[in-house]
Amino acid sequence: RAHLRRGASAFAVQQLGLMTVLARAGYRFRREASVAAGVTLAALAVVDGLAARRDGAGSTPDPVVAGYGVLLASMAALTQGAPAGTGPFAAIRIGGPLFLVSDAVIVARQLLPEGRGRAVADGIVMSTYTAALGLLVDGTARLR
Repeated sequence: RAHLRRGASAFAVQQLGLMTVLARAGYRFRREASVAAGVTLAALAVVDGLAARRDGAGSTPDPVVAGYGVLLASMAALTQGAPAGTGPFAAIRIGGPLFLVSDAVIVARQLLPEGRGRAVADGIVMSTYTAALGLLVDGTARLR
């Protein structure tokens, strides 16, 4: 859990940066995407709470992880609100939710026992994270 908190703190800066770039380019929140991100975040809070209870850390989600989750879900939702007339940036539209998937696997893997399942989850995390970040960087570079 300590590693999860440190990672969440560091990546929060990245999410804020991505959101700033997107907002300056005219991206705006859309209701459907925001609702989907909120539902995903609520489900992840439940999973994190279960993991915390199992680890003896209480039953509520970790506030650092939860705060990062809000930023991540917000960034993923924002990627769905491309400004009119700019054309669809598929890389950004795919990259945001894929980043959310990557971090969802990080949270869910806490419930897996040590061994092969966690190794598979780690592979999923790294592949989805790499793809998501590549898509977001490529897409945001085209915004300029």
